[in-house]
Amino acid sequence: MCKTEVAPAYQWLMLIAEGQYAYQRLFRAEMSKEARRVLETLEDRGISVPDELRERILLCLEEDKLQIWLDLAHKVRRAEDLFPPVYLEMIRKVEAEAGAGS
Repeated sequence: MCKTEVAPAYQWLMLIAEGQYAYQRLFRAEMSKEARRVLETLEDRGISVPDELRERILLCLEEDKLQIWLDLAHKVRRAEDLFPPVYLEMIRKVEAEAGAGS
């Protein structure tokens, strides 16, 4: 393959990569907006959100999960009620093990 054939293929790949990156940025921005809606709903209801849970909500990129949390945010009495106790125990255990390995 000569150089003149490589350049267009490279340019095409770069356009695809740029488009994919732009899509990923838009997706993350949309998920971040949904996460903020969950937090705002809780805060508007006078429910405080511990930093640990705030971080989990803001880092979530699963649209279905965020929608469930948003629905629950209108009903729960505590932010912790968004997460099943088994889920919180599992996360704390994994974090403890990761911290012990450091």
